[in-house]
Amino acid sequence: MNYKLIMTEGNDEKAFLDLLLERGLLKFSKEELFYDDIFHLRQLKGDIIIKLRSLGSKDTVDIYRVGDKLSDVLRIPNEIKKLPIRRINKIEDVLISPEFEILMIIHENKYNNFLKEKSKIKASDYYKKLHNEYDKSSKNVMDYFSKLSNNQIIDLIKDYLQKRRSICINKGKKTLDYLLKI
Repeated sequence: MNYKLIMTEGNDEKAFLDLLLERGLLKFSKEELFYDDIFHLRQLKGDIIIKLRSLGSKDTVDIYRVGDKLSDVLRIPNEIKKLPIRRINKIEDVLISPEFEILMIIHENKYNNFLKEKSKIKASDYYKKLHNEYDKSSKNVMDYFSKLSNNQIIDLIKDYLQKRRSICINKGKKTLDYLLKI
């Protein structure tokens, strides 16, 4: 089988992708995922290496790294490179740029207002200014997006990509829609 190893740069990305997976919005099913999960990892290490080494002789893995920076290069450890059977088919970087708060700002129709202040304030700080009680946490990401319908999430991502795609493309990365069933 060809498994999909989804690695996230941060906990917020993992929480968001877990929600998309739970709702059936990812183009992969849970059964296609490497060990049925999404992993918060920047590099292949520890248990993941052990799991990669334990794959069956016909099993392979496509790796998808999801994050808002992804400035580091994925290093393939020698113990994986030296295996007699090639385990990794491909490696794709999927950029969510710059922050989840941008999605929230767009959803609340505050994006144009944010653009006026963008040079002076990060998206997370701008969102906090709009909602004093907001704190940046994976729980808040899950709570916020879990209140939206599947169609609202898809429309929001499409709107986000329409506004932000050039940033992602200029960095030579895939964008969030690459992982979705849309």
